[in-house]
Amino acid sequence: MKIKFATITGADDRTDINEMVRISKIHPSVEWGILFSPNPERKGTLRYPTLEWIKELDKSISNGKFHSKLPKLNLSAHICGGYSKEAVLTGNVSSLKSELRQPYFMFQRKQLNFNITKIENYDIFKFISWGLLDNNDTILQFNNANSSFISDFMDRFPTKDPAFLYDSSGGRGVVSKNWNGIIDNTQGKMYFTGYAGGLTPANLESELQKINAIVGDNEIWIDTETGVRTDDILDLEKVEQFLEIAKPYTL
Repeated sequence: MKIKFATITGADDRTDINEMVRISKIHPSVEWGILFSPNPERKGTLRYPTLEWIKELDKSISNGKFHSKLPKLNLSAHICGGYSKEAVLTGNVSSLKSELRQPYFMFQRKQLNFNITKIENYDIFKFISWGLLDNNDTILQFNNANSSFISDFMDRFPTKDPAFLYDSSGGRGVVSKNWNGIIDNTQGKMYFTGYAGGLTPANLESELQKINAIVGDNEIWIDTETGVRTDDILDLEKVEQFLEIAKPYTL
């Protein structure tokens, strides 16, 4: 097993961007997952940064010049609520792009957080028109709520190549009871697969051993959110502990 990314989800206005940069230099595999919701009451709260913080992050990794340098940080946009619903219904995330403007493009990966059982009248053909579904830079959650949708997606569009995240916890810090193997479709296509669910510095070593036993030589990623927080604030000391434990498995 090789870990390509160790994703730390939920940085917000309380997170020191300079520390994120420092940690990224020590641990090149770290990916910072940034949560986005169109709900104005969430912006600036724990786990959901303001637009001003996002712009500061963009400035820090690009010196304020568009595309002047490659990003120093691995970044993923975790698209929630109305933004992800828009993606499912229309095949695009125009609202988020319009709000973020240039900073949208600093995110190398985009993760759609949605529960298909709560979205009425969706058209899977509109959904797959989202161009990023042609490569594993787009992440779809694989859980009980979305399993039938994902199966339908893989059957209809076997050439599409998103990544899939096992995420039964949904950011609640609940440890998975059973880690599953690499996701594949009926034609034997193997998808880039991630693992989330209650991972913490205290249990990571033992849980990685369990994951390693079922994924073999495949390349994966892991994701933690609640597991590296103290009083619901992202704790960078815990983040570094987490990354040190993951380090022997990283690429």
